[in-house]
Amino acid sequence: MARIILIHGSGSVVTLDSGNTSEPLRGHEMSDRGALIRESGTEILIVDGIISDIQSEGSITSEWEESSDIDLINAEGRCIVPSFVDSHTHLAWTGDRSHEVSMRYRGMSYSDIAKSGGGIRSTVESTRKSSDEELRHSIKS
Repeated sequence: MARIILIHGSGSVVTLDSGNTSEPLRGHEMSDRGALIRESGTEILIVDGIISDIQSEGSITSEWEESSDIDLINAEGRCIVPSFVDSHTHLAWTGDRSHEVSMRYRGMSYSDIAKSGGGIRSTVESTRKSSDEELRHSIKS
């Protein structure tokens, strides 16, 4: 019997869901905040450990509310992010390294990316060059 979990009552939900079940968001697509972050109240259906559906609040619940074979989890307004994301963050930073994801997909090592001017040092350099106003803006966006 399948284990079914429905997470509801979320805050923002970060997803790589492109709308195409065989292709996640990639490269520059991931720099589109609107594509990455779903509104509060998004529901997530998980079947046997695999996310099978992501919909707006009430869409999935209405299909499953009578079922006793589902574990309901109320996220209580918390943000939900994919588990493979290192969820630490730095409040203020600038720069864009989203293009490095496609470099990794093409087989470049992190070391090779860093040698070509990418990696964390590029973010540090960009952040150090930023004005206080740019850093304040990065916090607000």
